[in-house]
Amino acid sequence: MIPTTLEIPSEYNIYNIIGEFDKPLNTSIAPFEFYNEDDCGTKTPYDITPFTFEMIVMDGDCEVQTITNLIVTNVNQLYINETPLLIEGGEYTYKIEMVGYNTVISGKLTVR
Repeated sequence: MIPTTLEIPSEYNIYNIIGEFDKPLNTSIAPFEFYNEDDCGTKTPYDITPFTFEMIVMDGDCEVQTITNLIVTNVNQLYINETPLLIEGGEYTYKIEMVGYNTVISGKLTVR
């Protein structure tokens, strides 16, 4: 299971994802959730609806694929909905960016 609570802004949210070639990569069951946290530790949902997201998959320094099927739901949740995942089996790195802003999630993508 992927831990899903994120704080914005952040370039330190590192999550590993496992997918299968030619199968859907869908994280809607456990979407990433974005929150603001005040000085007292109170978290409030961070509205990500104005942003566009993309997932860039890399093999070393080479871009393998850009996935734009990232869905925003419930104001502060984001999930991947790539059908099917057309990346050959192997280990890759990825980053999910708010287009025009910063990287908010990164990690390793293992494709079986």
